[in-house]
Amino acid sequence: MEDALLLGGNCSVRRGEAHEEVEELLALAGVGGRREVADAAALRDLADDRLGFVASHTQVSRRAQEEVLLAGVQSAVDEGQADQQTELLVGGHGRGKYKSRFQRLRRSRILLPLRVLHLYSNHKLTGPAELALETVRALALRGVDARFFSSDVKEQGGRTRRVQRTARERGVPEAELTGLRLPKHISPLRALLDVRALRSHLRADPPDVVHCHLPGDHLVAGLAARGLGVPVVRTLYDGTPPPPTARRRLAWGRLTRVLICASEAVAQAVRDRAEDYGIDPVRVVHFAPPIDVRRFDPTRGLAPRREALGVPEDAFCVGIVARMQTHRRFELLFEAVRRARAEAPSLHLVVVGRGTHQELVARRPVEELGLGDCVHFSGYVSGEDYARTLASFDAKVFLVPGSDGTCRAVREALAMGVPVVATRRGMLPELVRDGEDGLLVDETPAALAEALVTLARDPERRRVLAAEARRGAVERFAYEVLAERLEGLYRDLPTGA
Repeated sequence: MEDALLLGGNCSVRRGEAHEEVEELLALAGVGGRREVADAAALRDLADDRLGFVASHTQVSRRAQEEVLLAGVQSAVDEGQADQQTELLVGGHGRGKYKSRFQRLRRSRILLPLRVLHLYSNHKLTGPAELALETVRALALRGVDARFFSSDVKEQGGRTRRVQRTARERGVPEAELTGLRLPKHISPLRALLDVRALRSHLRADPPDVVHCHLPGDHLVAGLAARGLGVPVVRTLYDGTPPPPTARRRLAWGRLTRVLICASEAVAQAVRDRAEDYGIDPVRVVHFAPPIDVRRFDPTRGLAPRREALGVPEDAFCVGIVARMQTHRRFELLFEAVRRARAEAPSLHLVVVGRGTHQELVARRPVEELGLGDCVHFSGYVSGEDYARTLASFDAKVFLVPGSDGTCRAVREALAMGVPVVATRRGMLPELVRDGEDGLLVDETPAALAEALVTLARDPERRRVLAAEARRGAVERFAYEVLAERLEGLYRDLPTGA
């Protein structure tokens, strides 16, 4: 293939069919533009397995790169030097359908890497932001040219992009899109300006796909990409199906090629009401939300933090990770702990998180129920201390999803090999497999207390649940699994969708 590309590039130069940038391209590949070429090994060394070396090493325009690469493949076909797969990809002779043929070649990983632009219209590092950032990084590790762009926010000294800053710190590839703001709450005027700015960028340097993560960036991208042949994909992180509004009918039905739902139940609900949402049900798919199974890995040998948390080493330690808010059902949890302690006196509860209502929601009820000696408040915990805190738990409780409908804390616990006791709200039944890696219970103190006592009395069952929790998390939630599925989806998108 490398010989064919070089041959075709030189043929296009000799025949006077190539722009001068193509000659420059060949020279940068170590090839004299007007002399015969034979050293394919030199090109292989530069090609990084996908012949995309020029994009990162030169200022030659992408159109020139595509021209010489396609010309090479076409010449190989014309002169009988291409294999059958290449002939099928090129799809015949002539150059009348240059763009679509090159798209097929690129998406088949024969030429330049697949290019995907990810947009995120929020300046806060929330659960979906983590998912978007790490997804881009996982795609990049697969060789996809994936780039991330997020909202800016006004701070002292000017505007800044907090999520973008985190992306930079983590080595997530960024996109430079001058004039694009993408605020979370967007006015009609700002939306118009952002559509114009993004459309200008898409025309000048079109990616293969634009992948959106929130309603604001979705609407802007969908309008900006109309008529440009750049398909738009949206991931929906909601744990329950949102109502079918006029805006969603426009964005989902007319501006989106594929809607990816983090919840299978939500995906099915959207399919069932496809007419209300204005979307073709075949365009609705389910990809499970991922988690960093390398960071949350019990085999890393992280030292538990029981002493720092005030939990005895021989205690049956249950944890909950949640903001202390009135709707999170802490009153149910504390009453269940009170009941369970009568049969499992070694039970201790660790509350990880913060909240403006923590006195009302948590601390006062704990004292009133006489649980001060067995309920411990760790406050907000991050970094390695957070992973070590999870390693301190024998089981974890999750009752009500918060702002992150994907219930990230559940996936983190499962990846750490911690069985989860959960209710059946939202997508919790999809994450926790009842009797396999955790227990699903009714939302009553009696049901929750019974589950806690069951686990406290049966260390062997906890061990089995823990092992399956870890195994299942790696199989279902690893970023590598999502990245592979996303790349396949991107490559299957029709050109011009």
